[in-house]
Amino acid sequence: MFTKYSKKIETIFLESSSESKSIEQNVNIILSPSFYWVKKISLPLKRARDVKKLLPSIFEEILPSGNYSYAVYKKEDYFLAFAYEDRVILEFIAAKGISAAHISNICFAQTFFDETDLPLRINKERTLVMQDGIVLMVPSSWHIIAKEFYIDDRTFPKQTITLEKFNHIVDKKNIYQIGSLLIFITFLFGMELFMLQQNRDEILAAKDGLFAKYDLKPTMMQNESVVKRYNALHEQQMKFRSTIATIINLKLGQNEKIESINYEQRSIHVLFDGVKESSFKHIAETLKAKNIEYKVDFKDSMVILEVQL
Repeated sequence: MFTKYSKKIETIFLESSSESKSIEQNVNIILSPSFYWVKKISLPLKRARDVKKLLPSIFEEILPSGNYSYAVYKKEDYFLAFAYEDRVILEFIAAKGISAAHISNICFAQTFFDETDLPLRINKERTLVMQDGIVLMVPSSWHIIAKEFYIDDRTFPKQTITLEKFNHIVDKKNIYQIGSLLIFITFLFGMELFMLQQNRDEILAAKDGLFAKYDLKPTMMQNESVVKRYNALHEQQMKFRSTIATIINLKLGQNEKIESINYEQRSIHVLFDGVKESSFKHIAETLKAKNIEYKVDFKDSMVILEVQL
């Protein structure tokens, strides 16, 4: 969806259903929540730049594999933290016929819209809402009464981001890991040659120092165990995101809705309101098609769904 912002600069709300359009002038871009991850966090820190250093660790457990950039803005007594992939956004923008040279400013929907703007219907399928201070994109069927999409002539927010055009070529985290591995291998080969000429005890001491320097485990078996653990965590997070996406995009009846979604102890708990046992069949079919195993409990017009990850 493209909406004119002012006579000088056009503002575009960019989301998955945006139509391709050849742009020959400067534009401001508002990113849909589908292009970024956002967290509302409270930390005993005063400056946003100090919080930004912690964001890779804060987002580590929820982000799928990728090369992310981070942004953070301070609110009254908390921080809004964002993670996004420059490559994904730039490729989508290019696919819609917009040259990077014509982008004046880019901001998140979170920083452009406030609570008085929402709920705001983007199209027949998607509506912007705010929940606990976070701007979300939800099915329009959840909010029958919503304002029609319109962007007024307000000043574009100062909280903008700059996309790194070549950030996607090399994953910084991976390059550090590969560099460390190459250094490690180089030292191993060096030690192999050195062992022919030096005392064995000195070589073993050098090896112990190398392992300590790179915080490696004492044996290769232990290091392989660490790799397996992180691979398992990655698979779990990918399954979590896929399951949540399936649940959010379920086609519900007019009087059916998702009351709440909770995650605890590797289980997703979903509470449906207005869904009876007799009408649960279409939900069950969708979950089965996605190979999602679940447990379900029916209570009057409420349905409690549990998915074990």
